Amino acid sequence: MEGARRELHEEVQFASPVQLEWSTDPFCTSDSISDGYHYLIAQCFAECLAEEPPLVMSSDDADDAQWWTFSEIDHLIKNKKATPGIEGVIRRANELSKNGMLPTASDGG
Repeated sequence: MEGARRELHEEVQFASPVQLEWSTDPFCTSDSISDGYHYLIAQCFAECLAEEPPLVMSSDDADDAQWWTFSEIDHLIKNKKATPGIEGVIRRANELSKNGMLPTASDGG
Protein backbone atom coordinates (compact mmCIF):
# COMPACT_ATOMS: atom_id res chain seq x y z
CA MET A 1 0.00 0.00 0.00
CA GLU A 2 2.93 2.30 0.65
CA GLY A 3 4.02 1.71 -2.97
CA ALA A 4 0.53 2.65 -4.22
CA ARG A 5 0.62 5.89 -2.21
CA ARG A 6 4.10 6.70 -3.52
CA GLU A 7 3.09 5.91 -7.13
CA LEU A 8 0.00 8.14 -6.94
CA HIS A 9 2.13 10.97 -5.53
CA GLU A 10 4.67 10.52 -8.37
CA GLU A 11 2.06 10.35 -11.16
CA VAL A 12 -0.54 12.91 -10.08
CA GLN A 13 -0.46 16.30 -8.43
CA PHE A 14 -3.58 17.81 -6.85
CA ALA A 15 -4.22 21.55 -7.18
CA SER A 16 -5.24 21.74 -3.52
CA PRO A 17 -4.56 19.58 -0.45
CA VAL A 18 -6.52 16.32 -0.62
CA GLN A 19 -7.38 13.82 2.07
CA LEU A 20 -7.45 10.26 0.79
CA GLU A 21 -8.73 7.30 2.74
CA TRP A 22 -6.87 4.18 1.63
CA SER A 23 -7.99 0.58 1.97
CA THR A 24 -5.70 -1.48 4.19
CA ASP A 25 -4.79 -3.97 1.43
CA PRO A 26 -5.11 -4.36 -2.35
CA PHE A 27 -8.58 -5.61 -3.25
CA CYS A 28 -7.51 -7.53 -6.36
CA THR A 29 -4.37 -8.60 -8.19
CA SER A 30 -3.60 -9.68 -11.72
CA ASP A 31 -0.46 -10.77 -13.46
CA SER A 32 1.04 -11.23 -16.89
CA ILE A 33 3.84 -13.63 -17.74
CA SER A 34 5.73 -13.69 -21.02
CA ASP A 35 9.25 -14.28 -22.30
CA GLY A 36 11.61 -12.49 -19.93
CA TYR A 37 9.11 -10.76 -17.67
CA HIS A 38 6.42 -11.27 -15.05
CA TYR A 39 4.22 -8.36 -14.02
CA LEU A 40 2.11 -8.45 -10.87
CA ILE A 41 -0.42 -5.63 -10.63
CA ALA A 42 -2.14 -4.88 -7.33
CA GLN A 43 -5.35 -2.88 -7.54
CA CYS A 44 -5.61 -0.56 -4.54
CA PHE A 45 -8.46 1.66 -3.42
CA ALA A 46 -8.40 5.21 -2.10
CA GLU A 47 -11.42 7.42 -1.61
CA CYS A 48 -11.11 11.17 -2.01
CA LEU A 49 -12.74 12.79 1.02
CA ALA A 50 -13.85 16.06 -0.59
CA GLU A 51 -17.19 17.58 -1.47
CA GLU A 52 -15.96 18.33 -5.00
CA PRO A 53 -13.22 16.38 -6.80
CA PRO A 54 -10.04 18.48 -6.74
CA LEU A 55 -8.29 19.49 -9.93
CA VAL A 56 -5.60 16.95 -10.85
CA MET A 57 -2.52 17.55 -12.95
CA SER A 58 -0.35 14.97 -14.68
CA SER A 59 3.21 14.60 -13.54
CA ASP A 60 6.04 12.15 -14.26
CA ASP A 61 4.75 9.69 -16.90
CA ALA A 62 0.97 10.05 -16.48
CA ASP A 63 -0.25 11.46 -19.80
CA ASP A 64 -3.75 12.56 -18.87
CA ALA A 65 -4.64 12.54 -15.19
CA GLN A 66 -8.23 13.54 -14.49
CA TRP A 67 -11.52 12.30 -13.06
CA TRP A 68 -13.77 10.25 -15.38
CA THR A 69 -17.36 9.02 -15.18
CA PHE A 70 -18.17 5.42 -16.08
CA SER A 71 -19.60 6.56 -19.44
CA GLU A 72 -16.40 8.49 -20.17
CA ILE A 73 -14.33 5.40 -19.30
CA ASP A 74 -16.50 3.33 -21.65
CA HIS A 75 -15.87 5.90 -24.41
CA LEU A 76 -12.10 5.77 -23.77
CA ILE A 77 -12.15 1.97 -23.99
CA LYS A 78 -14.13 2.02 -27.25
CA ASN A 79 -11.57 4.44 -28.69
CA LYS A 80 -8.66 2.26 -27.48
CA LYS A 81 -7.41 4.97 -25.11
CA ALA A 82 -7.93 2.87 -21.97
CA THR A 83 -7.34 -0.77 -21.08
CA PRO A 84 -10.56 -2.80 -21.59
CA GLY A 85 -10.48 -4.39 -18.12
CA ILE A 86 -10.18 -1.11 -16.21
CA GLU A 87 -13.91 -0.40 -16.06
CA GLY A 88 -14.55 -3.74 -14.32
CA VAL A 89 -11.81 -3.08 -11.77
CA ILE A 90 -13.23 0.37 -10.98
CA ARG A 91 -16.80 -0.93 -10.75
CA ARG A 92 -15.65 -3.75 -8.44
CA ALA A 93 -13.87 -1.28 -6.15
CA ASN A 94 -16.91 0.97 -6.12
CA GLU A 95 -19.26 -1.88 -5.16
CA LEU A 96 -16.91 -3.24 -2.50
CA SER A 97 -16.59 0.23 -0.99
CA LYS A 98 -20.34 0.93 -1.05
CA ASN A 99 -20.96 -2.37 0.74
CA GLY A 100 -18.33 -1.77 3.44
CA MET A 101 -16.03 -4.50 2.15
CA LEU A 102 -12.86 -2.39 1.75
CA PRO A 103 -11.62 -1.82 5.30
CA THR A 104 -9.56 1.30 5.90
CA ALA A 105 -7.11 2.16 8.64
CA SER A 106 -9.58 4.72 10.04
CA ASP A 107 -12.31 2.12 10.61
CA GLY A 108 -10.00 -0.39 12.26
CA GLY A 109 -9.47 -2.51 9.14
